[in-house]
Amino acid sequence: MELVERLTILMESGQISKQTINRLLEVLSYLKYQKNIELTEDNGSMFITHLAIALERIKKSESLPAMDSEMLSQLMDDCNYNEAELLFNDIQAIVTTSISPEEKTYIMLHLCILLKNKEVKI
Repeated sequence: MELVERLTILMESGQISKQTINRLLEVLSYLKYQKNIELTEDNGSMFITHLAIALERIKKSESLPAMDSEMLSQLMDDCNYNEAELLFNDIQAIVTTSISPEEKTYIMLHLCILLKNKEVKI
């Protein structure tokens, strides 16, 4: 399955909107062409699915529980954290949505994992 197919299934099942897909396609394009990070089903499915559902939660004013403090501490100590934060800021600008601190921590977790697994440096 391709990421676009994953997003289409989420839209057809009513979990995300066409607007959300369009924003996510912009994110995928940004990562690929501006940061040389190509997301695939293998390396990016969890990240793109979480981001898609997060954007829908934000639209519905639904909240996510805060990350456990120990896990948050480990995340902030991750060697890729600063790079992930730069990516997060750009992604937030692309999706034109204010992302809550709770959502941000989980998105940052996915970005750190992506950077670590791909050994991508921006």
